[in-house]
Amino acid sequence: MIPVLGHTWNKGEVTAAPTLEANGSKKYTCTVCGAAKTVVLTMAEIREAAITLTEVNSCGVKR
Repeated sequence: MIPVLGHTWNKGEVTAAPTLEANGSKKYTCTVCGAAKTVVLTMAEIREAAITLTEVNSCGVKR
């Protein structure tokens, strides 16, 4: 019987960066068999980061 190893995904490569207006994507490749999967990087993630940055004042303390 051949053992089932499952996929071992690499760290992935951003194929399209998310912006405030559009989702992005990131492609992962299995290091064992070469299979690929793509995941969506959502606009919400970048919006949350932008909001967090605006909440920090110049001395690094959150308002």
